[in-house]
Amino acid sequence: MSKKSIIFLMLIFLLFSLILPGAIFAGEDVEGSSDHPLISRFQDSYIIGYESVSYDEYIIALDGIITEAVQEGETTAEHEVIRGSNKRFPAEHEKLEGVITKITYLAPEDRSSLEIFRNYEMELQNAGFEIIYQSSGDEIRHYGDWHGRKYPYELDFSRGYSRHTYLDAPENPRYLAAKLDRAEGDIYLALFVHTANRFAMAPSTGAKAKIQLDVVELAPMEEGLVSVENMEDDLSRTGKAAIYGINFEFDSSQILADSHDVLAEIAKLLLENPELRLYVVGHTDDLGSLQYNRNLSERRAESVVDFLIDNHDIASDRLISAGVGPLAPESTNKTESGRALNRRVVLVEITE
Repeated sequence: MSKKSIIFLMLIFLLFSLILPGAIFAGEDVEGSSDHPLISRFQDSYIIGYESVSYDEYIIALDGIITEAVQEGETTAEHEVIRGSNKRFPAEHEKLEGVITKITYLAPEDRSSLEIFRNYEMELQNAGFEIIYQSSGDEIRHYGDWHGRKYPYELDFSRGYSRHTYLDAPENPRYLAAKLDRAEGDIYLALFVHTANRFAMAPSTGAKAKIQLDVVELAPMEEGLVSVENMEDDLSRTGKAAIYGINFEFDSSQILADSHDVLAEIAKLLLENPELRLYVVGHTDDLGSLQYNRNLSERRAESVVDFLIDNHDIASDRLISAGVGPLAPESTNKTESGRALNRRVVLVEITE
């Protein structure tokens, strides 16, 4: 075989190695994903991103997305995201808590965002959902940018979309928020459908629309996860116990009233184990600067210690507060579920 033939075959092999992965995976759902049991997918669409969280917070947009300049030294609210020198946020919103499922679909080629949107709209109404907000065009154009920065999670971009598709202004955007009343807990749904702008679409995919479907099932948080027995077991096995359920006001060290039961369990642990001494260590996710998060985690840990001393008569020499900010994550900070695991207080046994 001649040298030219060998080079030609190598080029052909290289070309197919670049083309085939997308062709092989196109049309297949990402591993571990599934449709939500209450809402079926648009026909022949497939999942390129999926995340399900057993209990967390979610901000649902109930009006158009506003863009405003960020003032120097300004602290953004929990429903706002930063985009360069600007911030984006829904003009109206509601904060929800419960089981959260986020699914990103890629629709079949040559199906318009309007056709897809109307199909979902009819299915939701037939299932008993009430449409509580609906919009299209410029009013909701930056929803994808707001959502992608507020709730970033891994998408399989080998399936046809580039990362810019999710964050840049889309074409033909349509959005609705819906609610289903149920005795066992209401369900909220956010649906965003758009076609990609021509600069963001990978050449092999054609004009495919993207569907972002978020479902929040309101439910009471599972109780009993923080108990004396669980904490004693964690401390005996690992020397530390991660505590979830101590909540604070936004950008503050003020403890919220719904945290009192968890703090009472920690006090009970200390009262039943009079020789036990603890470091109380605050942890955050990595949203914001390192110094800001370290300072916030320190102040919150101090608030926990002060609360136990002032309200449960725990001796001050048994507790030492500290804050490490985002420096010791429990999980990835790339996803909302990971960041939720990183926001915690950890009790560390003092053995000296």
